[in-house]
Amino acid sequence: MEIGKFLSLKDFFNYYVAGSIWLIDLFLIVISLPNKSNILALFGAIPLNNTIAQTIILGILTLVFPYTVGFVLSDIGGFITGVLYKWFGNPYKWVADHKDKRFDKRHLSLPVIKKIASLSNNIFGFDVDKFIEKPELYFFQIRAYITNKDAPASNLAARSIDLANFAESLLIPFPLTASLTIYHLIPSIISSITGQQINEGFLLTIKIIASIAAFIFSFLLIVNRHLRLKEYWVKHVYRAFVVLATSDIQEKTKKIEKVSEEKSK
Repeated sequence: MEIGKFLSLKDFFNYYVAGSIWLIDLFLIVISLPNKSNILALFGAIPLNNTIAQTIILGILTLVFPYTVGFVLSDIGGFITGVLYKWFGNPYKWVADHKDKRFDKRHLSLPVIKKIASLSNNIFGFDVDKFIEKPELYFFQIRAYITNKDAPASNLAARSIDLANFAESLLIPFPLTASLTIYHLIPSIISSITGQQINEGFLLTIKIIASIAAFIFSFLLIVNRHLRLKEYWVKHVYRAFVVLATSDIQEKTKKIEKVSEEKSK
């Protein structure tokens, strides 16, 4: 059994990084708890005095566990993007749809859309007018077409969707890390600025406000990056289709002309 058929390096990286950040978040939450010493003491029970046990446990903790956590919690990112698409629209639906006026300056140009419609009619037999009316109905067949070609023209599309999926996996853990980090750093920052201790209640208020602000700011950054990458992915899919479909049609035309010439001799 070839593991590469079931687990790609890109998948492992996405889940591993997300899982590692989730675990950092967990650690930052634990050290914020009043009884943190009792929880941290549990790690002291891990049998690290045995070399073999130490190797196995460390291997699980550093490789398998973060990946598993990232994999299990990946649906959280999927749920969040599902909600975002209801508000902002899914890029595969509006990139080629000029009827959606929310994204006037970010659509593919109308001549390009008509070209795609014409090529899809030639390759798949899609109705041109129906394609222009509802292009999202045909997007995934076009994507399957360029994926099946596995040509350099489709590389940008593959890269964009990989990065979009990576951003999706970080939608919650990364802002949470930023929020918890700010929460723990605020006392040191204030002390260095004022040079004195401040009231505990006031300090707690500042910590909460700053951590919420850090979460919102980081979340918006990741959301914007994800939506942009998803938009680039859709555009790269369509552009790759224009290149590959045009090439296939030209090659098909040449073969037909060659056959016709041979028959006429």
